Amino acid sequence: MNHDGDSIRHSPVFRSSGKGQMAMIHSVGYEKPDFSHFRSTDIWMSGSGADTHSVTGWAARYLDKQYPGFPENYPQLQYPDPPAIQTGMAASLIFQGTRSPMSVNISDPGNVFKLQQGFDDALTDFTSGHELGFVRQVASQTQRYSDVIKSAWAKINSQSPYPAGNTLAEQLKLVARLIAGGLRTPVYMVSMEGFDTHAEQVDRERPFAGQHAELLQILGDAVKAFQDDLSFLGIADRVTGMTFSEFGRRIVSNESAGTDHGAAAPLFVFGAKVNGGIYGTAPVLPENATTADNLPMHTDYRSVYTSFLHDWFKTDPSAVKEILGATYPTLPLIGS
Repeated sequence: MNHDGDSIRHSPVFRSSGKGQMAMIHSVGYEKPDFSHFRSTDIWMSGSGADTHSVTGWAARYLDKQYPGFPENYPQLQYPDPPAIQTGMAASLIFQGTRSPMSVNISDPGNVFKLQQGFDDALTDFTSGHELGFVRQVASQTQRYSDVIKSAWAKINSQSPYPAGNTLAEQLKLVARLIAGGLRTPVYMVSMEGFDTHAEQVDRERPFAGQHAELLQILGDAVKAFQDDLSFLGIADRVTGMTFSEFGRRIVSNESAGTDHGAAAPLFVFGAKVNGGIYGTAPVLPENATTADNLPMHTDYRSVYTSFLHDWFKTDPSAVKEILGATYPTLPLIGS
């Protein structure tokens, strides 16, 4: 751990986090970075390298081991809740399993779409009968998961305050409510947009103000409210979160007061069980850097995934290697 970095500790994210509940890892990325939004997102979601194209997500491969045979015979008595929940309507590769998506996508649990009508008739004996049966199985499963999600949501009537107009905070509030309501879903995913700052990343007159600073403030406020709410609900020790993005930004700004797609970026980990602080070595910037220069990668992003799988989910090292395709060093991010 690097104990230097006072300027980082004064960033909106660190200022807003609870004492000792926030860690930052310097310069996280992967070898031979791809600067396409789509391809780099797939790499981070799948937990693969730049030369590998995976059709499954790293979280889904972990969940496949916890929910063998999914979606067949789920939900069941031992596993009544969805393996993963993602806010929004589009499923992500991160939860794509070998047979089907492992996640339920929701925005408002009070209005989870019902799929109980029109699937009770017998299957017709024709060539698409198997495919139609699978569709009906998924529809039935969705309805049953909808019921348990709404039940958990309805059990919580009081939460601590969240900042108004903060869409990330609204998503985290939903996550806290579902966990406190008894849902045993192990993995949740929320999202925040706006960091693709090719222009006006900073105020031209005030370099520490502007779009990027505002985004970090939104992130910090949302995480702080989430942590406060988890403590209020008595579940802080049960939740650990991390941030990730498909790439970082370049060292030098472009002519539009923004920065273009970069190779490495900081990654935040937060929660009551987190060993707070700054990990890794701050990059040394070249004196004559240009808009083509990147921050060098210091930590492979799969080391962070490995740390979560091993230290938070208590996954056997051999299974972690199978999930990520290789062995990566762990970071002491999560305490006992």
